[in-house]
Amino acid sequence: MKSLRLKTLIILSIVIILMLLGYFFFLYFSFDSWEERASFGSMFGAISTLFAGLSLAGIIYTINIQRQEIRNDRVVFNEKKKEQDRLNFENKFFLLFHDLTKSTDRLKIEYNNNLYENHLFFKGAYFSFLYMPGIDWKKEMEISNYKTQLKSVYNSFIHKVQNEYSIFTSKLFFLLKYLDKETTISFDEKLFYSKVINCELNSYAMVMLIYHAIYKEDTIPEWFEFLKKYNVLDKLNENYLVNKKNDMEIWNKKTMHNRVDG
Repeated sequence: MKSLRLKTLIILSIVIILMLLGYFFFLYFSFDSWEERASFGSMFGAISTLFAGLSLAGIIYTINIQRQEIRNDRVVFNEKKKEQDRLNFENKFFLLFHDLTKSTDRLKIEYNNNLYENHLFFKGAYFSFLYMPGIDWKKEMEISNYKTQLKSVYNSFIHKVQNEYSIFTSKLFFLLKYLDKETTISFDEKLFYSKVINCELNSYAMVMLIYHAIYKEDTIPEWFEFLKKYNVLDKLNENYLVNKKNDMEIWNKKTMHNRVDG
């Protein structure tokens, strides 16, 4: 950019010099005496007009250079701001993600005389939920009745486990909500960050999150939206579902509804 401006300035200087030389030779060969030449120059003010025009051209050229510099500075500023916004997002995202993983470390449940802690908590929670007394998950029933029973069992399950599980689900929801509301990155970039969350969840955790979404559908319907939108359950093993037919019907119906509304 600087070399281009220097070349332009040199060219303008050469043009001015050539115009002055041309004007001089024009006067010299067009008139016989210096009196006539001086009279002609004074009559039209050619030199003054020439310099006035060149001065105006110089001012316009300077303004254009300044405008270009301002435009370039604005582009650089916007790029730096975008990069800073991205860094701010990343810092907060991984801070929230670290907080989520720390809440996982506090999870524990006892099932069949065995203690399941940390990530293994979800395995113990799954079997504890699956084998709740008096529940036949494979029994044929209408979806509405099935959901009522599932919510009732899940409610009993939540009261059975410690408060750390509610803390975990709350932190996960907050993290997904933060990701969803972010405006400084594209949707594809959001999917990249959601894979980080996905890697934190094992198959049992994904199954329990489906039941958590069903349990919360009336109070926090965004659970279904976020889980589907950001592929949080992308590696879900459907064979772990307590009633695969009913669970997938609920899941697909909810996610299709969310895609239409969204």
